[in-house]
Amino acid sequence: MLVSRKDCLDNIVNNIPTQARILAWERSLEEVKLEWNLP
Repeated sequence: MLVSRKDCLDNIVNNIPTQARILAWERSLEEVKLEWNLP
């Protein structure tokens, strides 16, 4: 069965683990802290 490229990309995006999203969120928070010089 042939799967279109868009379907493949959608599957990859939908399967991004929640953990990876959490890590990205924490990393952006760290950048904000550095920018504002928060402890």
